[in-house]
Amino acid sequence: MSEKWELTREELADFVSSLKEEKEAFRTPLEDLMKSDVILAERVNGEIAGICGTIKGRVFPRLYLVVRGEHQGKGVGKKLHLRLKECVEENYFIVKVIVRKNNKRALSLYGDVDYRIVKEDDEFYYMIRMTRYKFFQPIVVLLFRLICRFSFFVKYRLRIFGGNK
Repeated sequence: MSEKWELTREELADFVSSLKEEKEAFRTPLEDLMKSDVILAERVNGEIAGICGTIKGRVFPRLYLVVRGEHQGKGVGKKLHLRLKECVEENYFIVKVIVRKNNKRALSLYGDVDYRIVKEDDEFYYMIRMTRYKFFQPIVVLLFRLICRFSFFVKYRLRIFGGNK
């Protein structure tokens, strides 16, 4: 991997703490980012313009991507995603991303690279992308929706009967 893409833990912490208006849309805690399977950086003039990576989830790995405000709309996010795609396709056949409904740029980016909305709530869209076995996508979307419903049902039932408060 070239130096352009590499990122130390210190650089990651500095980048996250330096985010301004992007912090509202990017709420992945630093301790979760430190557990990333893959993490990449895009640099412009030696400065980190954006980062992306994957974090193992209970069912599917979750992708995250954030681009500094002054670099948004200039192809940084797309470059990061394409590089990440090369890294994760070997290991995962499904990747999940959670996007705020008001984040139009992110929705446009993920729509352009074949992510599908499988669930939504008041604040977020939950999207997945299949890296291979794409003919199974309708079945996977259905399974994902069922898992989400079952997960909600279990949490709700536990609350009613006094468990997991």
